[in-house]
Amino acid sequence: MVNRKENKESITIIWFDSNIHSHNLTENINERLCEINDYILYYNEIDPCINYIQSIDKEKIFMITSSKDISQISIQINNLPQINSIFIFDFDKNQSNEFAFEHFKFIGFYTDLDNLYSSIKEQIEDEDKLVQTFSFFNQFEYLTQNLSKQTSNLFWYQLFNKIILQLSNDQLTKNEMIDFCHQYYQNNLKLIDKFKYEYHSNKVIQWFMKRSFPYKMIKKALQTKDIDQLMTLKYFIKDLIQSFENHCQNIIQDENKNLIVYRGMKLSKEQLEEFRQNEGKLFLSNEFLTATRSYSNALNFAIKLTKQTNAIATILEIECKLKDFDKNIIFIDRNKSDDLSNQDDILFNLNVTFHLNKVEFHENIWIIKLSISNEGKIILEKYIEDTRQQIGDISIEIIFGRLMLDM
Repeated sequence: MVNRKENKESITIIWFDSNIHSHNLTENINERLCEINDYILYYNEIDPCINYIQSIDKEKIFMITSSKDISQISIQINNLPQINSIFIFDFDKNQSNEFAFEHFKFIGFYTDLDNLYSSIKEQIEDEDKLVQTFSFFNQFEYLTQNLSKQTSNLFWYQLFNKIILQLSNDQLTKNEMIDFCHQYYQNNLKLIDKFKYEYHSNKVIQWFMKRSFPYKMIKKALQTKDIDQLMTLKYFIKDLIQSFENHCQNIIQDENKNLIVYRGMKLSKEQLEEFRQNEGKLFLSNEFLTATRSYSNALNFAIKLTKQTNAIATILEIECKLKDFDKNIIFIDRNKSDDLSNQDDILFNLNVTFHLNKVEFHENIWIIKLSISNEGKIILEKYIEDTRQQIGDISIEIIFGRLMLDM
């Protein structure tokens, strides 16, 4: 078993094969997998494998196993929500001519490594484009009570946004980030070295939308509120947040015009019900959200995501009033990057809050209607004011620190 370091990304690949050592699993296979996903573990015994999976609570697991071994772990898999996708691979192409396996997490059966790599890569890319975590807030309760003792994701992400902009960005902070990533990605340094020599702040959007490095690290750190990791990556994150301040919005001339954008996604039944129960409240995505101006692109993406799962195809429909929120939206120039999906027309800032207007079922798909709201900003200002009235005129950094201690 290899790679026991802490996973700084959101997906772990586990390869379970009782005869894995007899297959001469070469370094080349591991290198190819590392190009797709950094964190990989190999097991040939079922108990340690299941024990590790059960210990995971912050990552999704992509499992590779053989047609022979799937039978002995299929019962356990049903009770392991950590497992996101199952890939069956046989080194012996003649071993499984009559292979049959049904499971809603089953992606496919493979005897060719290149086909396996391609399938895993596609599934990870789709998974990375999903809204993994989100939060709801009852703004009416927040505005009618003392907020000095309230702890909330809303405050955390908005205060973090403010603090990052106050930090210095120089060669030292860049070197700190690169040195850390050199150690972490020691098996796959090509992209790190490219970043070291070619990155410039005016290319931050292109780099972020690659959805590899440093996107995966940032996404995991934001989801888990890993402040140490976020500070390690602050050189890039500040450039990203600063780009919203600097970005010139010339695409739409009529500043009073409303813009409707969409995002295809998948939700579990429980998540969809959570949206339905929180109509009229505020919604926060806990990440830098992307969207498209094309409803058909969002629809196609949502349908694609649900072909091999039991999840529900859903579309976010977001209304934006550009004159009020131009510093929270970036129109992505698709001509500057080859890494964009059909959902990457619009990028929303981390601190954007949305009002959840309505959830409805229309033409065989669930539509979640949102609009950008300034209520989150108002709530944050009240929280800061209440905290300072209680303690004194303290800095944003101290307020953020107190919030972290209370969470």
